Amino acid sequence: MAFITVNDVRLHYIERGQENPQTTVMVHGLGDNLSVWYLVAASPALNAQHVIMYDLRGHGKSDLVESGYDLATLSSDLEKVVGRLSHQLPINLVGNSLGSTIALRFAIDNPEKVARMVLVEPTLPPFNYQENDPLNTPEEWMNRAPPESQKVFAKHPFIMNRVLQKYLSLKEKTSVIQDLLAETPFERAPVSALSIPTLVISATRSNWQESSRFVVDSIPGATQQSFEASHFIMLEATKQVGVAIGEFLQG
Repeated sequence: MAFITVNDVRLHYIERGQENPQTTVMVHGLGDNLSVWYLVAASPALNAQHVIMYDLRGHGKSDLVESGYDLATLSSDLEKVVGRLSHQLPINLVGNSLGSTIALRFAIDNPEKVARMVLVEPTLPPFNYQENDPLNTPEEWMNRAPPESQKVFAKHPFIMNRVLQKYLSLKEKTSVIQDLLAETPFERAPVSALSIPTLVISATRSNWQESSRFVVDSIPGATQQSFEASHFIMLEATKQVGVAIGEFLQG
C-alpha cells in the first residue's frame, strides 16, 4: 500500500499507468473510498493516462482525523496530492458526489492546474445533513430510505453497508457534518469564470439535480450526460459512467 502525508494527515492512494505523462486524479464521495473508481480506472479509454485515486482524510485506509472536513481543507489536501504525485500540469480531474464538490473548489482555486474536469452527481452546499439525526445504524438508515434507494441497498448490501458504517463513524468521531453544514453556496461568478472543458454526469432520479444544473449553467461550454439512476449512479450505471468519462477525457 502507498501513502502520502499532506497537511499532517496520511492519505492512502493507488496509481496506475505511471509511465504515462498525462495525469488524471479521481476523488470519491462522502463515506466512500477510492475503490469506487476501480472499474472506471481500468477502462481501456484510460490506458494512456496516469491515474491517481486516493482516500479522502477519514476514509478508506487514510488517517481518521477529527477535523479538516471543510471544502477549503479538502481542496488543499487534493492540491498537495496533485503537487506530489502528478507528472505534469495541468491534470484531468474527476469527482463523484462530495468528490465533485471538492474538485470544483480546487478548480476555482487552481484553474491553471486543470485541463479537463468531470463532475459525477455533484453535491453543492448548502448541505442537508442532519447533525443530530437519531438514526445510528445502517439498518435504521436503510429502513428510512425512499423505495428507490432501498432497491440499491438490496442489490449492493455489502457496499452500501460499508458506506453507511463509514458515514456514521465519521459523524460520531469527526467534525465532518458540522464542517459541511457551515459551507455557504458557491457564488456563480467564480464558477462562470472557469474556462475548463467540463462534463457533468447526472442521474435522472437524483435529488441533487439542482447542483448539476448550476454547474452546467455556470461554466461556459459545460456539457451534461444523464443516466437512469439514483444518486448512487456509480453502482447503478457503472459502465455508462466509465465510458462517458473515458470518451470525454480522450477529447
